[in-house]
Amino acid sequence: VSWKGPYVTWLYVDPAQQRRGIGGRLLEEALQQCGPDAWTSMIAGNDAALPLYLKAGLEVISTKTGELEGYPCTGQRLALPKSWMRDPRAKRSDRPN
Repeated sequence: VSWKGPYVTWLYVDPAQQRRGIGGRLLEEALQQCGPDAWTSMIAGNDAALPLYLKAGLEVISTKTGELEGYPCTGQRLALPKSWMRDPRAKRSDRPN
């Protein structure tokens, strides 16, 4: 898991180690470090990740279709209830001081 400020940038668990609670523990630590403004984004349809994020208290804020590295995809923004990123128009660069 990695994060930058309140943004959880990456969360991966080796497929051989999945379904053992490792992802949940990693996410819990990241959210503690990120604080109440925590948020993340993910590719829509990631059926393994979505329940993990929802269980941790994040909610789907917006869904957007576009491109990622030249490939069409649909992304979702998830945020904690008090995060400023709950506003679907907010951008990372809008972060309050």
